[in-house]
Amino acid sequence: MKYIAEIGEHVYTIEVTHEDGKPKVSLDGKPSQVDLCEVSPGALYSLILNGNSYELWARHTDEGWEVFGGGRSFRLQLADERAHSIASLRRASQTKTEVVAVASPMPAQVVEVKVSPGQEVVKGEALIIVEAMKMENELTAPRAGKVREVLVEPEQGVEKEQALIIIE
Repeated sequence: MKYIAEIGEHVYTIEVTHEDGKPKVSLDGKPSQVDLCEVSPGALYSLILNGNSYELWARHTDEGWEVFGGGRSFRLQLADERAHSIASLRRASQTKTEVVAVASPMPAQVVEVKVSPGQEVVKGEALIIVEAMKMENELTAPRAGKVREVLVEPEQGVEKEQALIIIE
């Protein structure tokens, strides 16, 4: 089965087949060794990709997955080919006037706010850096737009799912 993974502006094709009862995975047509294990239900994952080990914290949202690991954060859209095509059509039909709140994925402290009200941003642009458990996480714009409001300031503590920045 083929899947499409979108991370920021990058799109990857993942194909999973079975050979001799074992799963075979290819990423963008290249054979890859992949082992993904859920360590803590719905939160912590261990990923081994081509011999490299990664510890990832991830949560599913209405817009896909928010993933944090290695001091970075990113949004991941993952769907089979059919669902990806339907979602792409749906996204293309949405208007830019939709307001989006960028929220903290966990209790944290604001380290740096990289944008200001009125600033135009592009999808994937760094908006704010928060720190939790001695790890800095960069939160990015889920889509292009204009920063309507910045709701926090550096050194401020924030709660999980607290709105930090509003984009219109």
